[in-house]
Parts: sequence; C-alpha cells; structure tokens
Amino acid sequence: MSLQYSGSQGTSDTEMTFPDSSIRVENYLGFAPFYYSLAYSMMAKKCVCIGSGGGFVPSLMRQAQIDIGFPDTYGDETIIIDANLEPIPHPDGGNPLWGWQGHAHWAEDENHPFNQRYPEVKKIIKKSSEAIKDITFEIDLIHIDADHSYEGAKKDFEAYFPKVRKEGIISLHDTDSCGGITVLIEELKGRPDIEVINLGEMVYSKWTKEDNIFDLETKGKLPKDFDPTVRPAHAEKYRWGGLGIIKKLS
Repeated sequence: MSLQYSGSQGTSDTEMTFPDSSIRVENYLGFAPFYYSLAYSMMAKKCVCIGSGGGFVPSLMRQAQIDIGFPDTYGDETIIIDANLEPIPHPDGGNPLWGWQGHAHWAEDENHPFNQRYPEVKKIIKKSSEAIKDITFEIDLIHIDADHSYEGAKKDFEAYFPKVRKEGIISLHDTDSCGGITVLIEELKGRPDIEVINLGEMVYSKWTKEDNIFDLETKGKLPKDFDPTVRPAHAEKYRWGGLGIIKKLS
C-alpha cells in the first residue's frame, strides 16, 4: 500500500511506538487494511465515500475491487462525493482541521496521487445533499466522513440509507472524537432495522511531538500548500477517533 497517503486514518511515514513499549515499527498503516477488507470481503460492487480530503478511503475501496478481479462488464465502481468547500473553524475556536469541511486535495491538483492511480473513480464535487440525485443504484458499501456535526451527519445517514442494499454496510467516521457523531451512533443503536458496532476511540499512546499537523495548524506554522496525504508531518504516537460499522438488516 502506498504511503503517499500517510497522515490519513492513522497512517504514518514515521516510526511508530507499540503500546506500552519501546518497540518501534516503520510505515504504520493504521486502519487502512480494515477499510480494504470491508470492501474486499463483501465483494462490494458499488462503493461510495462521502467526504475525503486525500482520497484515502476511496482508494482502498477501489483497490479492493481491482484485486477481486470483477469482469469488465460487471459494473463495479467507486464514487467519491466532496463539496470542496472552505474549512469551517472549530466552534470552540480550536483546530480548523477537525473535520467539518475543507478543500479536497485531489480536486485542486490533477497530478495528485489519488487522481494518477485511480483515474476511473467517479468524482462528484457537490454537497452530499445535492449528490444524492446522482446515486441511481444500490450501494454495497458507503463511508460517511463529511459534516461532523450531529445534524449534518444525521442528514447524510438518513439521505443515503435508503440507497444502501439489504445487508449493505455504512461506516461512520470519528464516532468517539466528535460529539455530534458520538450522539448519532448511540442513537442509531436503538433502531431495529440495523446492527451497529462502534469500534470507539483508540489511544495507543499520547502525542509526544509538537511537529504534528494539528499543533502546526493551531500555531499558524503549517504551510499554506501543505497536503497531509503527500507530505505528512505526523506525530510518532497513534490516536484513532472511532469508527461505527452499521449493517442494514431490511
């Protein structure tokens, strides 16, 4: 797997320290194998990703489809939906990279690694509320990682849920690191038409460096052209904000 996407979903091009030890590992892939395995194991014909600044998750979806080896006439495809909007500052005045909205790096640069490696991925540069009209098929696997407010995430879930096939999968990002999504995933657990597993937050060890992208952004030291999917400045410790896996039962 290419580390051109380092800095996304817990990956890193730096060495990482194993929990509670001095043992180190290089080129840590974070949750990348999990996303890939979801698409591969369920032989997902139609994959959709809502919100992806670097194209990381949709690249894993598409690579799984390629590796499965669907026939050319099968109709498998991966679609990415991103409005490519200006970032919204954190409501408490904190880090603007916290995940509401922002520029999609692949939409700004035709030579971005995602565009070069997976040119066949369909890119819909619209708000998710508008892009729903372009989804005219049943979805096997969808990843929701756009508006991280409760209202925004709930609207995405409710709008796209009818498009998901029976026994299809919805993954919901940052279920334990963004309050609105935490509320949503707990609310969804009470629905009889779905099964919900929340993998929750994983903090393997605390950040120890000040040169990660969040500290640099907060201090105004991050270059304006910085793209964490290509030139990561990532801390050595690993924290995962949670992932909800939702299976549609009916």
